[in-house]
Amino acid sequence: MNRPNPLGRVEVRLAMICPAPLRCWLQRRGVGCRFAVSATVKDITLSSHEFVSYEVWIRKALRFREYAEEDLRSGRYDSAAFFAQQAAEFLLKGVLIKLTGSRPLTHAVSELLAYLAKALGRPVPEDVARCAEALETHYIQARYPDARLNEYKKWEAEEAVRCMDAVWGYVREVAGGLA
Repeated sequence: MNRPNPLGRVEVRLAMICPAPLRCWLQRRGVGCRFAVSATVKDITLSSHEFVSYEVWIRKALRFREYAEEDLRSGRYDSAAFFAQQAAEFLLKGVLIKLTGSRPLTHAVSELLAYLAKALGRPVPEDVARCAEALETHYIQARYPDARLNEYKKWEAEEAVRCMDAVWGYVREVAGGLA
């Protein structure tokens, strides 16, 4: 059975991989079991069926949020910035899985935020959108020594954590109890 989802893609249920009894069992537990197909490579949502509950993504997002705050306090500024980006990314993916049954294959927090806004029909405030874009730099720069010229400074990690909090605040506002 094909049906459009809120993000404008077509979802195809995989009966062979996810038979009806298993699909019903997974859906009762809030777990997606879908494969999304799109006309362009950039818009492909999932590369395989989705068996991970949105709750797993949210729990990991909460853990990464704690890591970011702890690493900031401990002076580990590169990992604080990285975990701030990961916390926002995983939160958005978890909420999107809950709302749509699938998640976009991207690490771009701004793209994930745009998908959420589209799914909910709610605009993203400009300051939150800027924060989402600012977090994206930390996905690569915080992990690879040759991705930047100097070490992370305290103010950069503080800004990343502030931006993480801004994204979380927006998601809580628009998605209610999911975040």
